[in-house]
Amino acid sequence: MTRITVGLGKRSYDIVIESGLLASVGDHLKALTKTGRVFIVTDANVATHHLAALVSSVTAAGLKPESITLPPGESTKNWTQLEKLCDQLLSF
Repeated sequence: MTRITVGLGKRSYDIVIESGLLASVGDHLKALTKTGRVFIVTDANVATHHLAALVSSVTAAGLKPESITLPPGESTKNWTQLEKLCDQLLSF
């Protein structure tokens, strides 16, 4: 496993690179949540290929995943889609 820290002071975060990481990502996320809830935001193209495996890994780790799938492409990056995303997150 390779871990790269993006140094942004109080907003720093790690990027983890590992073969087969998708199958064990739930275990990594478990250490980061106090409530056991995980919110997955993805686009339709990525969801088609990876969402089921991610949800499976998160569930197997004893976490409760909620997913939101956005339309693919740059056109999704706008205030209307952000508002919809925020509404969906708040509904959870």
